[in-house]
Amino acid sequence: MKALTVAIAAYNVEKYLEKTLDSLCDPRCLSDIEILVVDDGSKDRTGEIAKHYQQMYPESVRYIAKENGGHGSTINKGIEMAAGRYFRVVDGDDAVDPDAFSNCVEKLKECDADVVVTDYWWTDEEGNRYPHNHAVFGLIPAGQKRGYDKSEDSSLFGISTMCVRTELLRKNHVRITEHCYYVDVEFIVWTIAVSRNYVFYDDKVYLYRCMGTESNSVNKANMLRNVGMQETVALNLCSLFQYFEQNQMLDEDRRALVLERITMSIGALYRTWLLCDKYKESKTNILSFEQRIQENSPRVYQYIGKKRFFHLIRKCHYAYLGMVRIAYRGYLKWKEIVH
Repeated sequence: MKALTVAIAAYNVEKYLEKTLDSLCDPRCLSDIEILVVDDGSKDRTGEIAKHYQQMYPESVRYIAKENGGHGSTINKGIEMAAGRYFRVVDGDDAVDPDAFSNCVEKLKECDADVVVTDYWWTDEEGNRYPHNHAVFGLIPAGQKRGYDKSEDSSLFGISTMCVRTELLRKNHVRITEHCYYVDVEFIVWTIAVSRNYVFYDDKVYLYRCMGTESNSVNKANMLRNVGMQETVALNLCSLFQYFEQNQMLDEDRRALVLERITMSIGALYRTWLLCDKYKESKTNILSFEQRIQENSPRVYQYIGKKRFFHLIRKCHYAYLGMVRIAYRGYLKWKEIVH
């Protein structure tokens, strides 16, 4: 059995795919990995490039063509087709550091943890690397299998940081929402729910291209345009939490980590709504969502109310929401000027 399956989420990535595949097809680890290029209905040369690499490395690279279904559908197909002991996702416009990736694969061959977490770099369009600002990566002891701890920063667990035992994903019928952006967090909370332990290695494996691009889904203008998808994911996360609770899948520590990620997602949704041109629209959307989660997910509603941002907007029956909106929009303008 291969040590690792890498599922490449590929949609119209002809500009980047060769670099992505070159970074993965390192001779030091190629025989120990399986690379699934999941083509999500691309209209460019993505399929042609993937087939070329499949011909060059038939024992390691597989091209899988499917109808367009969004990022979640490529993850679902990858889990379905994976033959490796561990599973990880690499976006078709990102890459890995060959040295760090090779080291990670070597460790996976001997590893028995449910989840393996590794570090990453931010990169720009030119491939320049920048350290991220998540201090948590420097606080976790490397190489020690650990149980989850509710006091940990949940940002340690991300789709660009995790290799997950494939058996856990399949056995628990993990499935991600399709035809939707922002579904990475669903994969994250599913992983926390179905696993019991993890090990951290400080190899900076993933090269996350998130700087200097206007097309990224986390670009502010795109987030406002796609806010409906953010809302869908936030509601799905609340439903997932109820499913985990009903099936007694979470202990106290993992429950806290899952709730923290759900809180982050809902907070991002509210901040996007605060960018609406009209205050009335911002308030209407937030109040409507608040009512829905209060009625359908009271545990989530209570938990997020303990956080400063949510506590502030709920104070005095949302009377301060307009002030929060003005302050947030002003902060973003200041940030643009400074940077």
